[in-house]
Amino acid sequence: HQSELMRLQLLESYCLPILLYCIAVRDLSKKQTADLNCCWNMMYRKLAGFHKSESVRCCIDRVGRMDFEHIYFWLRIKFLKGNLLCNNKVTTSIMDCYMLSHELAKLCFTCCIELGSPFYVLKLSVREKFKGTCL
Repeated sequence: HQSELMRLQLLESYCLPILLYCIAVRDLSKKQTADLNCCWNMMYRKLAGFHKSESVRCCIDRVGRMDFEHIYFWLRIKFLKGNLLCNNKVTTSIMDCYMLSHELAKLCFTCCIELGSPFYVLKLSVREKFKGTCL
């Protein structure tokens, strides 16, 4: 008999970490990302009493959250940028090879983020990208 926001907080505290565990190291396909996003959106539909056909994007935005897809983008960019700045030589070598694939640049382009942006800008930029999809 909890309020919707309290139930949301509980689900984010217990379920979301399980979904996000080590996800930043995986390069998920668009279908995998969409499937996980669909599951996470169903949680919002159940909490808010929406029907399966109704969009929950604006509902998610109104409570100051992001959908799963954008959370994944943010975590992935944060992980990759963190490894770029690492002092470990092995990690640096691996990231140099990764950068040749242009995967990070493509991810940053998808989220409208400049590659050289500082960490504090990352979540804000991804959040703004998500908010732009709610209009």
